[in-house]
Order: sequence, then C-alpha cells, then structure tokens
Amino acid sequence: PALRFSVVYRALVRAQVEHLRSAGSEAARRYLATALAWAQPGKAWLSIMHGLPGSGKTWVSQRLLEEEGAIRLRSDVERKRLYGLGMLEDSRARGLDLYGADATARTYAQLFGLARTALQAAYPVILDAAFPRRIERDQAHALAQDLGVPFFIVHCEAPLPVLRERLLARRGDASEANVTVLEHVREGVEPLSGEELSFVRPMAPDKPA
Repeated sequence: PALRFSVVYRALVRAQVEHLRSAGSEAARRYLATALAWAQPGKAWLSIMHGLPGSGKTWVSQRLLEEEGAIRLRSDVERKRLYGLGMLEDSRARGLDLYGADATARTYAQLFGLARTALQAAYPVILDAAFPRRIERDQAHALAQDLGVPFFIVHCEAPLPVLRERLLARRGDASEANVTVLEHVREGVEPLSGEELSFVRPMAPDKPA
C-alpha cells in the first residue's frame, strides 16, 4: 500500500535534485511527470493465469505486466516463501514436498491474501498459477467481486510433448514442476465452464520460445 507514496516521494526528490543542477531541465521534468502520474488513482483488476505447467503462463504474464504495469504474484515463488525458501532454492534437497494438497492449499490462500492487499491499494494484479480446479478459480472470481474490480482469465496451452520438453529443459527458474507434477496436475484438471470462458482475455498470438 505504501509503494505509490514511496515512488511519488522519490520522484519528487530526484526532480528537485535535477532542478538544482539545471533549472527546468528535461530530467527534472521527467521526474515531475513520473510523480504526477503515480499520484493518480490506479485502475485495479484481477487476472488469473490458467494452464498446465510449461504452457507459458509466466512468459505470457510477463508481457502482460510490462504492458499494463500490473503486479504479478507467482505461485512458484510464494509457495517457497511459505516454507522459508529463496526463489531458486531446491525444496526437494530440503526434503519438502511443495506440490502436495496441503502446500497447494496454503499457496492459493497466500496468493489471495496478497492479491487483496494489492487490489485494495488500486493496483492491477496477475495471479500466475495453474488454477486447474474450479474451486480456486471461483475463489479468485469471488475476491474480484468482493472488491468490485474487473476479473479476467488468461488461458495458456501447448501440446503434451511440448509441455514435457519444456519442463525437462527448464533451468534457473522458481518453478520446480517436473513431468511428475505435470501428470499429477493433469489428473485434477477441471475444464473452464461456459461461464468462465466469458472471462477469458484474448491475447496476441505470439508463442513463447
């Protein structure tokens, strides 16, 4: 909630410094314009990613957050944070199972709690998680309704061989989802309903490498 005020404050300080260096300089004007822009009320909305591990959710959400200035909350990062792990730490080396039912439930609860805080501070939010089950998608929709913000679903998919290939090649990422996790998630997938399809947000047809 304090981020907007912090950015405005910092931008005004930099604007003053640049003005003292060169009165009315372009740099001072840019910082002032930044402060004025951040002082305006934000337009909050909630978007959830949807798709199997390796389907490109993080890649697509990265484009979305850059284009629209959204805050992204990644399940892969938050599930590790819950267990005291850094983003790139190996949970299996610590003897932890972060993809079991209990860990998954805790992770979604964490995502919804953080999303509520960001939405109430007037930021658009992207929840980067698989959302294979209707119950979690309904909870996300209910959160958006409770706060009176627009709700979207961004669906990602790829052929199963491609998913497996991507997971086998994945390195240096917060996600530890492997082929075993992929098969486990596939077993529990509940397809988007007709009502949910009305919330699907169309994206440009670019495909992740």
